[in-house]
Amino acid sequence: MEILDKQLRRKNVIFFGIEEKEKGYENLLSIVLDIINNTMKIPCHKLEIEHVNRKEKKSEKGRPVFVTITTTSRRIEIFKKKKSLEGTNIYLKEYFTSSVLQKLKELQEDLKRERESGKRVALHYDKIVTLKPHESEVHTHTERNIKIKKLFISKSPEEPEKETAKE
Repeated sequence: MEILDKQLRRKNVIFFGIEEKEKGYENLLSIVLDIINNTMKIPCHKLEIEHVNRKEKKSEKGRPVFVTITTTSRRIEIFKKKKSLEGTNIYLKEYFTSSVLQKLKELQEDLKRERESGKRVALHYDKIVTLKPHESEVHTHTERNIKIKKLFISKSPEEPEKETAKE
């Protein structure tokens, strides 16, 4: 049963922070398409969205919008470009099963401890994964070592004829 539920949720994306100003399904669909096409800059046609609806009862916080995408590749593209929503009130998450959500809550403390110890880690589905350092971090570290070495190689202005660096 868990496997079937997981497969059904695989193509779903949950959008949070979309104002409740729509007047029906078509209007909500056009709002979601506008966010995907214009804000996220992903070309998405109406036919690529299978279903759009809000769940839960109305609240002050606003209800999330559940979007079912017809292709997994488009869903992956949407998640890859979710950083383009920074600066807006809109964010998105995956639609996990209740058992996975419970596991993620349990792993949050472990994740926090790992990050505090200086490791680059992330949650992927229901596991903590150690990430490789960015190239920029490695490059910056190398540049810093070169600058330190250059300080020892330079000549002193008071002793011009004496060489302080070996070539």
